[in-house]
Amino acid sequence: MLRFSPDVMIDPFWSSTALLIEVSRTSRHFDGEQHLLQRILKYVGDMGCQAVMAVAARPAAASVLSRRSAMNTIRRVGHSALPEALDALPCSVLSLSKDVLTHLDLAGLKTLGQLNALPRSGLKARLGQTLRHRLDLVYGRLQEPLRRHRAPELLEESISWWPPTQQKSSLLFAAKRLFNQIEAALLQKEEGLAEATLFMHLVHSREEHPLRMRPRRPLQKARDLLALLDNLMEQVQLAGPVDAMRLRLQRKVTLLPEQGLLFTRDGDLAWQDETLQLMDTLESRLGESRVLSPRLRPDHRPEEAYFWQQATSLQDDRTSAPQAPSGLRPLEVVKARRLDILPGKNGAPLEILRGPHCGPLHLISGPERIAAGWWEGRDICRDYYVVQSHKKARLWIYHDRRSDHWYCQGLFL
Repeated sequence: MLRFSPDVMIDPFWSSTALLIEVSRTSRHFDGEQHLLQRILKYVGDMGCQAVMAVAARPAAASVLSRRSAMNTIRRVGHSALPEALDALPCSVLSLSKDVLTHLDLAGLKTLGQLNALPRSGLKARLGQTLRHRLDLVYGRLQEPLRRHRAPELLEESISWWPPTQQKSSLLFAAKRLFNQIEAALLQKEEGLAEATLFMHLVHSREEHPLRMRPRRPLQKARDLLALLDNLMEQVQLAGPVDAMRLRLQRKVTLLPEQGLLFTRDGDLAWQDETLQLMDTLESRLGESRVLSPRLRPDHRPEEAYFWQQATSLQDDRTSAPQAPSGLRPLEVVKARRLDILPGKNGAPLEILRGPHCGPLHLISGPERIAAGWWEGRDICRDYYVVQSHKKARLWIYHDRRSDHWYCQGLFL
């Protein structure tokens, strides 16, 4: 309930079976009080629970009104109608002892209205301080400070059921209830799940089968956690039926508010999010070690300017990214292919003598000399050119000054 209001209390009025939520200040954030109450009722239903809701100007009055309402309903009593509604309630809503209720029944006192009409001094003398104290709280003659409920820092939720099951759909349904509880705590603190473990309790062996959840981006929503678990369970072979689950959060991070840039379309941000979801799916189905991503390396040699790295270990560190080269680079860089080139007097290429691009060439730019690799014993010395063939294909070729051979290494699309 902390997602709907910061003022949530476990009912301190002679019962711990209810929650008290202050809604008057936060209802404007949910399009009014009625919409807020409907959202609370729907959320409780989505968790597989039932609730009775009563709204009143005083917390003790709302507590007793909720005990005489129908399940899955919202009962709202205005300030002017509150005394009449309270007078009609039976005395049992005050959770009195059996002896006190017997005395009230013998005296013919059935409702709170009848009790409230009696002299207060006589109530205390005949039935004790507890009855008068609770009656004063309900009718507003006495007020007590309430203590806010604080969610625990270490998030760990569990759920059990019977009979045990091994069906994936049933296990996902149970996990959804756990994720709903975790989502509420994460939203209340504006945090996201970075790493967690879901333990499945096996009935026969009495052991717990762990499933590690490490999304590429911190997750808050229960639907995103459920989609990740769905992919992970495709590779799981359980040794038997499961009768309980336990979710433990190992790491969570604070989420900053998302804000679009002036020249960035919303579709670009959505594409980035979909890319991370795709990588989560591939890692859960293929394994973390089999999903790789290219990274740039500060090397002038095109074939050495990148390397493949395990996707889970990537960091979004733009400050350490190498600077872009000064010359033109093609979109498609391929393995160098040998060319038969007729060079001019100044060394620039004039014509390709053989192959699919044979014919005269038009020089666009070059030469760009790249000399590197001497520290590894694989030093190169090349002159790169951007040329256009008679078929309008724009090529990236180079002259190896050590071997005096020509190669094509890229194509401009």
